[in-house]
Amino acid sequence: MNSSLGPQLPRHYRIGYALRAILYLPLVVNSWRLLLGHEKYFSLRLARWLADIVNASSGRWHDHLGKLVIWCKKSSMTTNKNGIQEWSGTLQEVKYQGFAKVPRFVAQEQVERIREVAMRSSGHDANGNTYSDVADWLEQSTSSKFIVPFPTSDPSADSIAPYLTRLQVLAAMVLSVEPLLLDSQIWFNRPPIRSMSASEDLDQSAMRFHCDADAPGFIKAFLLLDEVRIENGPLMFATGSHRSLRHVAWRESDEVVKGHFPVLSYGTGSAGDLVIADTRGWHKAGIPSTGLRVVAQFVFVSSYFGCPAQ
Repeated sequence: MNSSLGPQLPRHYRIGYALRAILYLPLVVNSWRLLLGHEKYFSLRLARWLADIVNASSGRWHDHLGKLVIWCKKSSMTTNKNGIQEWSGTLQEVKYQGFAKVPRFVAQEQVERIREVAMRSSGHDANGNTYSDVADWLEQSTSSKFIVPFPTSDPSADSIAPYLTRLQVLAAMVLSVEPLLLDSQIWFNRPPIRSMSASEDLDQSAMRFHCDADAPGFIKAFLLLDEVRIENGPLMFATGSHRSLRHVAWRESDEVVKGHFPVLSYGTGSAGDLVIADTRGWHKAGIPSTGLRVVAQFVFVSSYFGCPAQ
């Protein structure tokens, strides 16, 4: 994979984003402690600055910022690295492909408990409308996506705690710093009710190719809570695109992304499998044609600097 390839913005767009990033530099300098600390402070301007440097440099400045955070914070890592040998193959896949699967990461019994709690939890759809549970969303909403918080306060979450500890170790190895858990959610995706050409629903449901810029460094893990097949709309990742040119200004068509990255990785698998993706690269949720895709998402970051409010 040639890391020089990938969709990028026209030159005049990149210049515009660079100029705005420069205008925001005084704010960034004043917020440098947020870059290295553990404080959660959500600033729309800092989040916009992260997006601007991605767009201005096709991702390169963002990558350099991530390396700076690693250099500054690496000595503060406290996560126990015992047993890291089991992750060596996974780490190599994430490093070079940006994508990896860990079969049977969580036992079936624990997965069923989490899914049962999620089914009766309140949440919101992609349009921000709230519903009392999944059944209410299915009946009342036209959105393809329903999101509920991961049930950390429910007794069922206690059974998954050891698995989350293992996941934190893996995140520490990928990020090379002490990982901070930014967010944990459970997503339900169903086939679009409206025409698949309805771009607003596809965009809001993350069903068009895009890149993320959540933090200076981050990694996302997806725990499958049901069997996920191609027809259920799995995560689709352009293999190796995390090391290539990218932007976060808008979403790209399948034709554009596949023109640069003909090989796609799919987040299919059985309930309890774990999918890890460096979503700096081009990715999307596939469009389901049948059933539900039920996935728990965990976002680990190296710094809360510029993170979006969750």
